Amino acid sequence: MISTSAPAASETSRSESQFLADQAEMAKKAMVQVWSEMKKGAWWMADIRKLTQNHPWSALGTAAAAGFTTAWVAVPTKEDRIIRRWARINGSKNPPQSPSFFSGLGVEVFKILRPAILSALSASIAAMTTQQEPHDEKSADDPVDASQPL
Repeated sequence: MISTSAPAASETSRSESQFLADQAEMAKKAMVQVWSEMKKGAWWMADIRKLTQNHPWSALGTAAAAGFTTAWVAVPTKEDRIIRRWARINGSKNPPQSPSFFSGLGVEVFKILRPAILSALSASIAAMTTQQEPHDEKSADDPVDASQPL
């Protein structure tokens, strides 16, 4: 005869513990797989030859930007050389500090954007000072009066 009663408590706990163990094993395998895929993707991204082959213009632009930035940071400006020379002549142990990289970058960005800012300001001032003249009530069929200024 088949019993229709609920399974015993030991069977339920055993199947639940087995289920949790299976889930933990699957999670571990999934984490190992994701980690290996991340390493594979990182190696692919680090392969400059493949990136250059697939995206030549992006690689060229990135190389140019990196070279410009490196030269800007590594090569002292004429002002820095003068300050160091002046400090060496005067025997100063602590020469005055030149502006930081980011403050210099901000100055250069402002120099680039200055024409756009000035033209926007002058256009807004011109728009505020210029008032639109009211139109006459004459229709377009009326002849133009030569004695009236345009």
